[in-house]
Amino acid sequence: MRNSWGTDWGEQGDFRIAWDDPSGVGGLFFGMQASKGFSAPVLEGLADARTFRSPVELTLRGHNLSMASATLEIRGGSKPALVSKPFTPEGKLIFNPAEFEDGIYTVQARALLTDGSQRISHAHLIYLRNGPASATIKIERMKPNMNVWDKIIPQFSVTSKPVPLAMVRYKIENSKGVIVRVRHTDHTADTVAMSFNPQGLPVGAYTLVAEAVSDENEVLASDRMPFNIIER
Repeated sequence: MRNSWGTDWGEQGDFRIAWDDPSGVGGLFFGMQASKGFSAPVLEGLADARTFRSPVELTLRGHNLSMASATLEIRGGSKPALVSKPFTPEGKLIFNPAEFEDGIYTVQARALLTDGSQRISHAHLIYLRNGPASATIKIERMKPNMNVWDKIIPQFSVTSKPVPLAMVRYKIENSKGVIVRVRHTDHTADTVAMSFNPQGLPVGAYTLVAEAVSDENEVLASDRMPFNIIER
């Protein structure tokens, strides 16, 4: 696809699309007109569903942005009032989690274009934690010493404060305490389900160990469930 006068992108003008027709009829040309593109601010330095504990430098990028008008908007915690912080003329800002209470926040950038129109970046959902974390986890859909010969889907009930867990993980230990299987998920809702398939493991006594893991890879809570793998 090529515009009618040069190689620039995102500008208003006339364009044409061409392709080859393998049937032999020949190449065809279609005219089109593209409206002027717009610039949405791009906020760099944050990632969704991540826990932040240390200051991080944020960068705001975008075409035709007026950095003098650019602000970072933070909303969340137990006090939902909006907090705004200005960017530097270079589009930089140091975001310090220590300035906020622990909790879940949404963060986005807002700026004006040079033509006066307003643009808003993608809103990031992030977690801020400065103090200690706590959690609980309980294995469900299993009974102690139950017999297993085919795939099962244990369920884990989870709570965590003040922010969601980084992961829920389970380990399978054999009768000697050796870990023979490990599985985890980053999905840490109130209930998490992960399947277990005994295929490839010898008959015997095992223990499923469920762990609630923080962003520092710390096991905040665990639960254990003995079971047996049998032939069927």
